[in-house]
Amino acid sequence: MTQVPPVDPTHQPRPLERFTRTFGQTKVGTWIGREILAPIEPKVIKATRGKVVLVFGMPTLNMTTRGRKSGELRTVTLRYFTRGEDVVLIASSFGRDAHPAWYLKLCADPHAELFSRGKGGRYVAREAGPDERDELFALAVGLYGGYENYQAGTERRIPVMVLSPADEG
Repeated sequence: MTQVPPVDPTHQPRPLERFTRTFGQTKVGTWIGREILAPIEPKVIKATRGKVVLVFGMPTLNMTTRGRKSGELRTVTLRYFTRGEDVVLIASSFGRDAHPAWYLKLCADPHAELFSRGKGGRYVAREAGPDERDELFALAVGLYGGYENYQAGTERRIPVMVLSPADEG
């Protein structure tokens, strides 16, 4: 199995990456991400096999899960980082008070397919426990400070999901 490319959350961003991450934390940047980029980015990534992404400087993957009610496959683009073979996702939903649909889908069925930059595979998700969540969330904030703003803007505790490669057997 080919896994998604590794992403070190402690990597120091280059100037363009730093600009993108800073702009994404503004109200305008958040609105553009939520209302314009989020709906079309999965299609762009799929059509270009990951060669084109809409947000530069943020590690991006497509995750496909099964709908809780419809049973149909759904794909969403998310920012991620890795810890060993595991992929870490932050269920921030741009700081909204409701959990993102993809998080609820993973809670109902933890199986997912991840794809980034021409690589991917099948994974199984679990929610990080309290201590692990805090550690991983701090790493995520180092990658993108907007997560801290999102947490401050909602009363819910933003979940952290850890996806491990699925056994091929």
